[in-house]
Amino acid sequence: MSEHENIKLVKLGYETYRQGDIVALLDWLTDDVDWHVPGPSELPFAGSYQGRHEVARFLKIVDETLEFYEFEPREFIAQDNSVAVVGHTRARVKSTGLIYEDDWVHVFTLHHDKLLKFREYYDTAIVVRAFRGD
Repeated sequence: MSEHENIKLVKLGYETYRQGDIVALLDWLTDDVDWHVPGPSELPFAGSYQGRHEVARFLKIVDETLEFYEFEPREFIAQDNSVAVVGHTRARVKSTGLIYEDDWVHVFTLHHDKLLKFREYYDTAIVVRAFRGD
């Protein structure tokens, strides 16, 4: 696929997530998708997830622990089969009630119109403070 088509596909993935269509989102993933979100153990969703079932578990943890006020992908950069997305989040940690804001980067690796690998990069310290109630 072209870089333009890859960006279009990633944008569709974000829209699918925004609409809450988790079944369609999971269908977009390869069976052996490799999904990684860094962070210490204080962040319940941090870790590596292998396969659709594990990513579904990740999405459930995120839904149970965070309420998003903003989740905005702002810039899309593509090269070959990879798309990097620069974005912004404003969310409330449900257990503490604290709100945090953070800029992030998501890196998607695509294979035959499906998501093969996902990496997230963000300021874990800001999010940890919100989860701790600092």
